[in-house]
Amino acid sequence: MRSFHFEKMIDCSRIHIRKSRLREDLSDLSRFGKEPGGGVARTALSIADLEARRWFQGRMREAGLKIREDAAGALHRHRFAY
Repeated sequence: MRSFHFEKMIDCSRIHIRKSRLREDLSDLSRFGKEPGGGVARTALSIADLEARRWFQGRMREAGLKIREDAAGALHRHRFAY
């Protein structure tokens, strides 16, 4: 089995997270599957899950990422086209 050393792949010192944008994105994402009494429930492949995935794919495209969905439905993002 091939192993990866994530720390060597990305210079984490260059990653900057805008807290306000993260909060806004998490708030937007929480709309999908929102429970009346609070919290979120998104069962895999439910309408709420599919809507959340579409929203997330849009955010990734806005960031200039290429998206691939595998046979299991997992989303993969790539900075450059492959």
